[in-house]
Amino acid sequence: MEKDRRYDALKVLIDTGHIKHFNEIFNVIPKSLLRQDLKINNTRITRLIDHPEQLTLDESVTIANLIGIDVEKIIRLVLDQFMFNKSKAKAKK
Repeated sequence: MEKDRRYDALKVLIDTGHIKHFNEIFNVIPKSLLRQDLKINNTRITRLIDHPEQLTLDESVTIANLIGIDVEKIIRLVLDQFMFNKSKAKAKK
């Protein structure tokens, strides 16, 4: 099965710093595509978008392989979103 070409566009955007948080990847690829490629259900992908810290290492490696980047970049996107979400929640209090 051939990889969707949108993953290549996503790689460029991540490598150039245009994508800074995990949830921003869904501005380029639909969640249904990643859900299908990860072989997970809709509930799980929606939860991962809202709570990327729940992403498993295996899922992170698979996503990195699909995009063609080092897994460390995916982990950085997840961490940056986690910290952003945490600071946003703290600001609401």
